[in-house]
Amino acid sequence: MEIKVNDQQQRFYLAGDRWIPAIGHEIQVGKYYFCAIPKEDSVNVSDIISGVKLFDIKMTPAIMAQTTTKKDTMEFLKKMGEVTANWVSSTENFDRKIAEMRKSVVDKLGERPSTEDVDVI
Repeated sequence: MEIKVNDQQQRFYLAGDRWIPAIGHEIQVGKYYFCAIPKEDSVNVSDIISGVKLFDIKMTPAIMAQTTTKKDTMEFLKKMGEVTANWVSSTENFDRKIAEMRKSVVDKLGERPSTEDVDVI
């Protein structure tokens, strides 16, 4: 699967008891679009359309040292895209599961707000 990382930071909306805004980067894995959202000690990888978290990647001191520049961070996110591609490939019936997830979230929360580009200082 082809992997692309958008270096433009964007505001995404994660599914919770409501749509929760969060800033991160888009990672395209084949036909799927995910967002990587930095948290205090991990990076949340979620489906952009449903806002549902797929998994977290723990931020170790070694990873933090490898992501001190924007260029290094983009390389790290590309590696996260590879991990995500492996996860998608190894998940049986991924298309069906993600479609069900998306429908369930829309039924619960309504339509997701639009993703927006943001400038973070």
